[in-house]
Amino acid sequence: MDALRRRPAAPNGRRTAPGRLAWALAPALAIGLGATAARADDAQADGARALTLSGVYKLDVMGTVSGGLSHRATVLDNLSVNADLDLEKALRWRGATLHVSFLSNQGGQPGVDAGSLQGVNNIEVVHQRAKVYEAWIDQAFADGAVDIKAGLFDTNSELNVTDSAGVFLAPTYGISSEVAATGPNGPSIFPSLSLAARINVKPAKDIYLRFAAVNALANDLGDPGGVDTSFSQGLLLWGEAGWTGDGKIAVGAWGYTKDQPDLRDVLPSGDPKPSPTHGAYVMVDHPVARNADGSARTSVFLRFGVSEGDTSPYRAAGSVGVNANHLFASRPDDVLGVGFSWGTLSAKYRAVSADAGEPLDTAETAIEVTYAARFGQHFTLQPDLQYIHRPSGDPAIKDALVLGVRGQVNF
Repeated sequence: MDALRRRPAAPNGRRTAPGRLAWALAPALAIGLGATAARADDAQADGARALTLSGVYKLDVMGTVSGGLSHRATVLDNLSVNADLDLEKALRWRGATLHVSFLSNQGGQPGVDAGSLQGVNNIEVVHQRAKVYEAWIDQAFADGAVDIKAGLFDTNSELNVTDSAGVFLAPTYGISSEVAATGPNGPSIFPSLSLAARINVKPAKDIYLRFAAVNALANDLGDPGGVDTSFSQGLLLWGEAGWTGDGKIAVGAWGYTKDQPDLRDVLPSGDPKPSPTHGAYVMVDHPVARNADGSARTSVFLRFGVSEGDTSPYRAAGSVGVNANHLFASRPDDVLGVGFSWGTLSAKYRAVSADAGEPLDTAETAIEVTYAARFGQHFTLQPDLQYIHRPSGDPAIKDALVLGVRGQVNF
């Protein structure tokens, strides 16, 4: 799942793998996958392929038309190419899958023009670049009752997710803001990941227990400094438990093993005081109407999370909304989304801003209305409207009206 985060520059002194390593490894990974897949094809009498290739290209035009900081149209894009290798077909390694993906992001920053702290577009990045993104292996046991994933992976693909919110373009409907704003370089989410391991256990039908240990310093193959292997910044520990019988109800908690720099409190030396960083959240994603085939026709979702508020801008954040399809008999695959999101600013973050002569209100809130129209099997056109009240919580910035459209091709 896509998400925007405001990320500081990568720290110095932890360059364990040069950024050029991405381009050195990419051909090797491609050759290795291709060779293994070819060997698998030879071994499969029924012709079934072990290697699956897929991709998504997104092209957005978005701009603030009133309020905010700047009025202009911004173009940005996202290319994701994925390779999945079934190791049981390829090497008779039962229950294992290898995944490698390539990511490229280019273009502007419409969230900056809107003055938004939480962002307005989930493919917007601070640093435009192409790189190897994910590289992980997943091993299932006991017919899927237990599985373990390890490598570079996006934690938001499995944790802190409300599936019905996936239609929206604002990043706060991906990973929640109070989690996204933490860590030395953000947690292991788009657009930079870190080494991680996750175990998923299903103790009963429709029940899951999920735990992840993630390198606190997120840096991908292709980012300056490359993948951090020193773990000098400690770990992000993350757990979630949920029920998926009819929709989803889940609770989660997360925390860093190493204290993070406090926003306001300082040591006698003048350096920021190290403070614990942790939080918790609850999620509900529930179908309220179904189609004739049993699929969800209309779903409502709610997510609310809190953090300690000492080391990041947010004390709490949340989102609530509705996802509906089959609005027109002739267009059963179109999806309408209406959502409301908010990010409550922490007392320390507001105090630091007040010290600088820029007092802030308590929260940034936003309404989004989006409509994803599907044409054929591969193309989606999605107009989008967002209204942001108190961008960045700053009363000096007028409420922003943001309009945009996304074209998406799946291949």
